[in-house]
Amino acid sequence: MVLITISHGLFHLSLPFDPAWIAGITSWLAALLLFNNASRILQVQVGILLTIGLILIFYAASQGAEINFLNVISSNSGLLSMIAAVGFLRLVAISDADKEARLPVGRRSYLHTLLGANLLSTIINISAPMLIADRIHQQKPLQRFTSQSLTRVFCGCASWSPFFGAMAVVLTYVSQAKLLWIVFAGLPFTIIGLVVVYAEARIRYPEEVDNFVGYPIHLNSLKIPFVLVVSVILGFWLLPGTPVLVV
Repeated sequence: MVLITISHGLFHLSLPFDPAWIAGITSWLAALLLFNNASRILQVQVGILLTIGLILIFYAASQGAEINFLNVISSNSGLLSMIAAVGFLRLVAISDADKEARLPVGRRSYLHTLLGANLLSTIINISAPMLIADRIHQQKPLQRFTSQSLTRVFCGCASWSPFFGAMAVVLTYVSQAKLLWIVFAGLPFTIIGLVVVYAEARIRYPEEVDNFVGYPIHLNSLKIPFVLVVSVILGFWLLPGTPVLVV
């Protein structure tokens, strides 16, 4: 699904049929195969939404509306492909040096952990705070203060990261939405959020900050986030006719 969606978006493949059919069918097959792995509550939610969608499609058809079945099964292929592709980044985003390094302690460690969690979360999303929290927990039981800080920093990434599912949803469903405008508008709020989280922690939780066991972020581990962000921006400029989800 991922390869077909990207190839079709980049090269506009000339085939006897629209490749979007393959992307759509494979995505639905994946959903059927993985449905039993989802939690019970998620299965109920999916069932309700699917039922409502089918009822509305049949109602629209009964009123004489023309149903585009290709859009019905493949309209979210780009969104799903992006989310699936981003999932692979967790395999390479955190280096072995970070995993084996001794965890630092103190105020600077807290600040570095906030910055590192934010940068890594922009690329591998929810996997970043989970991996960082697990690494910290190996040396010291995870405190509420630590999980709270990581969660708040992570939430700020959704306002600007081009690799977040939220960004894919906006670009898919909001008419004439522009990636760069969203990034430039959302990034300042992320920076403000980081400042607020750090300042509040220094004021309300000075003891926790002074004794904070942080996560060692090295420059080497930030290469992948930096390269990917720059690549997306350059690709967006160099390939103006290509959908941003493909880039």
